[in-house]
Amino acid sequence: MKKSLSWTLLGLIVLLINACLDDDTSPQPDLYEGCCSVEPGQFSMNGVNIYVPSVFTPDNNGINDLFTIFGSNNSSGDIIIFSIVLTDRDNNELFRTANIQPNQNNISWDGIDGEGEAYEGLFNYKITLSPGGGDTETYTGQACAVRCEDDEQGNLPNISDPGSCAFPLNHDGEGGYDPFLPSGENSNCF
Repeated sequence: MKKSLSWTLLGLIVLLINACLDDDTSPQPDLYEGCCSVEPGQFSMNGVNIYVPSVFTPDNNGINDLFTIFGSNNSSGDIIIFSIVLTDRDNNELFRTANIQPNQNNISWDGIDGEGEAYEGLFNYKITLSPGGGDTETYTGQACAVRCEDDEQGNLPNISDPGSCAFPLNHDGEGGYDPFLPSGENSNCF
C-alpha cells in the first residue's frame, strides 16, 4: 500500500511540475520598449546629408507608412545607398535592398517581414552608403515599427516617450531631422 501511495504521489508531483513548466506566465518583453528613445540617424557623406527616422507606422493610413532613407534634395546621383539590411531584435533579417537613391518611397520597407507577417517593435538597421560608386561607409542604428491599431484587448501601443519619436514626415527636405515639423500621427497613438 505504501509503495502504490508513493508512486501515486510521485506521479502527481511530476504532473504538477510539467503543468508549471508549460504555463508560461513570465512577462513578455514589451514590443515597443526602446522605441523613440533612440536618436534618428543623421549622417553626412561628401556634403550630402542623410536622415533615418527612428519610428514609422506601417498601418496603411497613408501617413509615415514606409521606412525610407532620406537625403538632401540635391543628392540625386551623388550618393548611392549601396545596401540596407533590417533585422529584428534576434538578428533575423526583415528586409534587404541594394543600389538605390535616397528618398525612394517605392523601394522602402512597408513593415512586412520576409514571411509576409506584419512586424512591430524595435529593429536594427545597417545602411551602407557610397558616393557614386567610390568608397563605402556603413552606419548602424535602431528604429521602430509601431502599428497604431488596437490589439485584441483594445489597447494602443505604449510608447514611453512619444515626444522623442522622429518620423519620416519630420524629414526637413535637406537630409535632416526637424522635430518641429508635424508628424501627422494620431495623437491617440502617440
